[in-house]
Amino acid sequence: MNLHNVPQDIQKSQQFCFWKSIPSSNPTQKAIKKPYGFCQKTQKLIPSLKNSNFWLDWEKALNLIPNLSKGWGLGLVLNGGPYVVIDLDNCISGNEDPNFSEPVTTLLNMFKGSYIEISPSGRGLHIIFRGEWPYKQNKGNRPLDPISNSGTIEIYSGKDCRFITLTGLAFSPHQTHHQRLPSNFRSEMRFLYFKYLEKDLVDSDLLSITFSNNCSQTLAGSANSNLINENFPKDILSIKQRIQASNQTEIYQYLCEANPGHYKSISEADWQFCLFVLNFFSEEQLKHPRILKQLLISERPYRDKLARQDYINRTICNAILKVKKDNLIGYPGKKTKNSSIRTVNRKHIIKLCNIMHIFHLGQNKILQNASQIISNNPNNYLIVTTSQTLNSKDYDYYIQIMEQSAQKIRENNLTMESLPNKHLAVEINIKQVLDNLQLKSSGQAYKNFINSLRKLSQVTMLQRKKINDTGKLSEYSGNLLSYTYCASTNSEYKKLIVYLNLLTVEILLQGKYNYSLFNFQSYRSLKDHRLRLLYYNLCLKTVPGGPNVYLTTYELLQILWQKSIDRTTIHSRKKVLVSLLENLNKNKHKLDDLKINLKKSGKQIIGVFVGKTKLNLK
Repeated sequence: MNLHNVPQDIQKSQQFCFWKSIPSSNPTQKAIKKPYGFCQKTQKLIPSLKNSNFWLDWEKALNLIPNLSKGWGLGLVLNGGPYVVIDLDNCISGNEDPNFSEPVTTLLNMFKGSYIEISPSGRGLHIIFRGEWPYKQNKGNRPLDPISNSGTIEIYSGKDCRFITLTGLAFSPHQTHHQRLPSNFRSEMRFLYFKYLEKDLVDSDLLSITFSNNCSQTLAGSANSNLINENFPKDILSIKQRIQASNQTEIYQYLCEANPGHYKSISEADWQFCLFVLNFFSEEQLKHPRILKQLLISERPYRDKLARQDYINRTICNAILKVKKDNLIGYPGKKTKNSSIRTVNRKHIIKLCNIMHIFHLGQNKILQNASQIISNNPNNYLIVTTSQTLNSKDYDYYIQIMEQSAQKIRENNLTMESLPNKHLAVEINIKQVLDNLQLKSSGQAYKNFINSLRKLSQVTMLQRKKINDTGKLSEYSGNLLSYTYCASTNSEYKKLIVYLNLLTVEILLQGKYNYSLFNFQSYRSLKDHRLRLLYYNLCLKTVPGGPNVYLTTYELLQILWQKSIDRTTIHSRKKVLVSLLENLNKNKHKLDDLKINLKKSGKQIIGVFVGKTKLNLK
């Protein structure tokens, strides 16, 4: 033993004891370590730790150790103390140079800063840090290394009436007796519990979930249960990758917060988190509810309720039943009642950047070149700087410019290679713009269009996106668009030429990732300019044939309006939003590509489920 390596944090404890190694009656089992306290009055060792008067401080324990014979050692009583101990057994192989399996190495990296020492047998490790083990179960049900089927784990803390051996054989040479033990390992402990200790997913009253195909899927009770999925880590990774590849990363990050403000309770936030991530499950992954459980436990912030099996199991089971009943499950999923393919004329469809939430409802405001981070996703990054707010009228004019640009691309069979300087120059027919928007061709109408065009040209962007399969990110820094006038040979009027930026053109021509499809036919069917802007933002949030997206009224308020902290303003905006959602729901039969279902709590609209229909372009 080299007890001087024990951190001072532990040495300050008043709860030390001794232990004696006693051979087990079963030769196949390891020796028993029997604990002993010390009676100050009789100066004798007492084979019991129930009386705290028999516990010792550090100095007294060290003074008595030389009097002990071989087979004795020092221990730390955990009962009522501030420490958590992870006991890893049979995890060290090799004599001179200890070798660890990958799972053990992962655990050691997870609990960096803890005091780690080698156990008396020389084949195990003790990881000690401050905290409390929040679960009843403390013995592992699965081996540390599933490949070699070796290694066990047990976890104890102050609520356990037991002790842990101390050897001072510090595992890391960087550990010193001055070390202050860390305490912030709650998420790591949840990971341990779920991966190694958890027995069953559900309680006896929740043994099965009946799926929509009338197939009852047993969730607990047998050794052959499909709770154990060999591809479990890969499934978690694939689901997170689908979320990251979608245009809903911000929603996911928002739902990972402790209590997003618009939810009535943290439990409701847990519920909405489950409904959201289930959109990205495949039918096969749905057969393994432990995947959802791991996501809920590891991604949602820790609280005591997440340690309750009844709460976790009930939330998971009800969420799966809900999405199966509503046909909201499956990525990319099988065809369901809601997954019919619509045939749409190709000329009505264009590709847009899926994070271009730059247009808002409300009046124009001078922003003095205010910058806004629309997305900080490294594969889909956008910062926009504007001098004035862009409203729904500006949006209408921008869409008309995009439509005429797409028309030029089709008529001339343009490609990125055929474009000079990779810029698309489009002669804009202003009369056609006004006619499409059902505006009179007056001087004032022309002036309003040019004013909006000037605002759009003053928008600067810093953009970085994954667009195609080359593995390279496309980058752009500059204006949203630019324009100029040039002389016309057939008329006394000058021609208006608009130049789209490089990234916009690249998405139009060859976008495979991080884009959204926009349907001009659906857009024109909506007569209210506010409805058209709402349709645009819902399009950006969806992917054809992909999962349905749930957007709360709070989230839509943040998208459609500039932020406000004035309660009266927020309340009035919410009334307008509810009216727009009801109107859009009445007109959803006119939309070729968008599926809309309002979410209500009683009579109050609290959100909307929206999805993009698979399109067959003719």
